[in-house]
Amino acid sequence: MITGDRETRELISSALAAEDHPDKAFLAANPASAIMRPSSVLPGGAEVVRFDSFPHPGASFYVGVVGGKVFYLTESPDAYTEMMRAAGLRVASPTDAVAVARWFVETTRAMNVFSGVLRSVDDIPWASGPLAPPPEQIGALVHRLRGVIASPSAEPRQGGHLVTLYVLRGSTLQRRTITVTDDGGIQERVDEVAKDLPVPISM
Repeated sequence: MITGDRETRELISSALAAEDHPDKAFLAANPASAIMRPSSVLPGGAEVVRFDSFPHPGASFYVGVVGGKVFYLTESPDAYTEMMRAAGLRVASPTDAVAVARWFVETTRAMNVFSGVLRSVDDIPWASGPLAPPPEQIGALVHRLRGVIASPSAEPRQGGHLVTLYVLRGSTLQRRTITVTDDGGIQERVDEVAKDLPVPISM
């Protein structure tokens, strides 16, 4: 386990420079960048680290760390699978499968567009203020989507689990169906449920 921001920055910056990510290596080493390590650790023990450079969300990125090996995860789904397997992950339950899938969606996304996993329609941050649509339009959308959006779930399948997540990406609602194998492999299908939703990021 890595401890301390200085050690974290040095380890990750060196690894990213060696892997031909010089801009990200610079950002990781820069004390002016914000560093975030979630309190929860992925099943299998892999650690996730996020770097942010405000006010430039597109420069933000995620890496994973297993022992001393660093995996650049942003827009790199194959690296996520490599990280899970390097950690020796065994997905032992639906809870583990959901956790693996949620972290996959979060850490491998493009960072220039808001993205979040929803539990219900009540998690959608509808637009407010002078640019917001009429309340009846919001009400109609809530009514239509309440029976659609569900909390993250996983069903056992031979050799793994089938995870279903509802994700708000920008102004588009997606259903992400993710097969998580017992050793952390990932296969994903993305279906568009609704688009051009009146949320702040789309206004």
